[in-house]
Amino acid sequence: MNHHDPYVRIQTYYSWLINDKHNTNIDDEYDLGTTIKHLHDITDIPITVIRDDFLCMFQWQNSIATKHPSAEWDTILSFDQNNDNYVNVDRQYDLGDLFEQLMMNKIFPEKFQQLLLDGLLDDVPIYIDHNATTYQLTLSQEESAALLEYVTRNYPDDKNSGTKSIAESQSLSDSVALHLKIKKMKDIYSNFYNIETKDSYLFTRQYFNLNQRLDMINQAINEQNSLLIRYSPSNGRTVSLHLQPLRITYDADENLYAILSIYNGSIQVHRLDRILSIEKSSKKSEIQNIELLNIYPNVWGNCFSDTPEHVKVKFYNEANVWKKVKKDLANRTNGNLYEKDGFLFYEDIVYGISKFRSWIYGYGSSAIVLEPASLRQHIIDSLKARIAQD
Repeated sequence: MNHHDPYVRIQTYYSWLINDKHNTNIDDEYDLGTTIKHLHDITDIPITVIRDDFLCMFQWQNSIATKHPSAEWDTILSFDQNNDNYVNVDRQYDLGDLFEQLMMNKIFPEKFQQLLLDGLLDDVPIYIDHNATTYQLTLSQEESAALLEYVTRNYPDDKNSGTKSIAESQSLSDSVALHLKIKKMKDIYSNFYNIETKDSYLFTRQYFNLNQRLDMINQAINEQNSLLIRYSPSNGRTVSLHLQPLRITYDADENLYAILSIYNGSIQVHRLDRILSIEKSSKKSEIQNIELLNIYPNVWGNCFSDTPEHVKVKFYNEANVWKKVKKDLANRTNGNLYEKDGFLFYEDIVYGISKFRSWIYGYGSSAIVLEPASLRQHIIDSLKARIAQD
């Protein structure tokens, strides 16, 4: 198992945390879920790493629970209160009260963090509290593509459905259409095959009336009209804005929709999960220099305002690396992808170097960063830290 990849580790944890003797019976040793100690025994991941991972997941849970108290989500980590080890820890450290603070208070309980990192919760079963009675399968990119092809061929869109009109619109990106298709895939397989396609654990966005809003934005783009939105930036304030939407973007890694517009000669990005309300505006639209959006193929993760940096990476010709790189970069039309001296090279101008760095990490030792020097050094330092941790 790849201990260095946090995505793989967390997917592994989740495959055991859904254990339920009445529904999804995976491990007879526990009625619900599993323990940190047991995960360590199964995977050989250092137990300190597992504790840190669970701390991260509980902190994420605290953030979501306190910012969106009315949201419904099915990946809540809970403790099996009927287990003897839970009873003992609860009696000694008030674990139940600490968990309630975690779900209700914006400040993460320090005592809970200390218990977790000190190993006092290692033998307390943790499980995912959800209502599903099915296994959740993590699909690879190739498996997802095959499933998409099958559903597209066997379950064509209804010509009268609103979904098709949105997906076919030229103003929506291919990624948005893909997301709508995946939602249909989930519905079909849940209804006919009792299978759910599990979203990434990064999918923390909460959207309300998503299709209705996308349709309204798309109509404004086509008709070159303005919209009035109430928006909550990261600083917590609420502002009212008139804007003329030019594009809708979708970050498939984080399930993040955003509107692109232009103000004072700069590209503006407004995330849909931060839009509190949206309505048509009578304000007259101004002529915009949409050529500014031509940098889109160079932008990673909606980072349109980041400083552009020149990157150069070489990839070893091993396993299926070259094929995957060419597939990943198929839409990066402003870049230069070429073969030389037995390597595959990629050169481009990148907006959003941190997102690009995350993509590079996915190739491990098969990718060597040549430029910029700062990115190369960051990856070297990160690798040294991981080696030291193991």
